[in-house]
Amino acid sequence: MIDDSPYVYAIAIVVCGVIGAAVAQMKQGSLWQGFCWGFVLGPIGWIIVAVAFKPAPAPASPNEDDIAAKMYRARELARKLEVARHKEGSL
Repeated sequence: MIDDSPYVYAIAIVVCGVIGAAVAQMKQGSLWQGFCWGFVLGPIGWIIVAVAFKPAPAPASPNEDDIAAKMYRARELARKLEVARHKEGSL
């Protein structure tokens, strides 16, 4: 049978906090908030963390037109720099 010493309760409370932090990390939330909810409320805190924190949205993929425009501007800049370098060399 489990001993009723305060150490067992202290370890259980800390473990609940660590589990809360792990749940918060999976949901891209704050580890500190997840730990606190789990530490204070135990398994109920885990549920709160799991429901309250929403996963971060995936970054939007860049539009292909934007990429093509940036590549065009980069080529034009490179061409201008090349022309400027040739003019400096011929002086």
